[in-house]
Amino acid sequence: MTPQRNVAGILLAAGQSTRMPGAPKLLLPLGGRPLLRWAAEALVEGGLAPVVAVAGVDADGVVRALKGLPARVIQNPRCAEGVGTSIAAGIRALQADEVNAVAIALGDMPLLSATTVRSLAAAFLTGEGSIVVPLRRGRRGHPVLFDLARHRTALLALRGDQGARAILADLAAETVGIPVDDDGVLVDVDGPEDYRAVRERFNG
Repeated sequence: MTPQRNVAGILLAAGQSTRMPGAPKLLLPLGGRPLLRWAAEALVEGGLAPVVAVAGVDADGVVRALKGLPARVIQNPRCAEGVGTSIAAGIRALQADEVNAVAIALGDMPLLSATTVRSLAAAFLTGEGSIVVPLRRGRRGHPVLFDLARHRTALLALRGDQGARAILADLAAETVGIPVDDDGVLVDVDGPEDYRAVRERFNG
């Protein structure tokens, strides 16, 4: 009997929001929900389990934003050192789970589709590659899925602002791009203009 292969999700929610004045950007309202919740729902509805949200200084706000979702929130006390520490913290949080792969998603991508998440997981489960990325109009987007049997050590070793892009650069031959009909894999909310743009899409 073939063992079940499980795909988990890590939602990066520990950014410092330096380009967004005022409230933490991931907690800003969007379509009646916190901005962060949209990406979390895409991971959950896309069939990933468990889903771990890695929070920073505002962990309580992240917990409130994700209330009612089957997602657990952990705090990265080293979040100020960069995104690499948050990825590593998320991987460590999955150590006790029987997980074969993980999709690493950004919390500030509210247009991400659950269909895209399912497509990435399906590509891994059918053995298409040890790293799977969504492609939209020839551009790589997020989330990025990693086979943990192959890449766990490298993900745990990430530090500072060194994100998963460093791993992708070294392992192009193991990376498979999956074309998706989803602009959400490319749209993130960095600053006020991005926030206004996604609000217009929700209202339009």
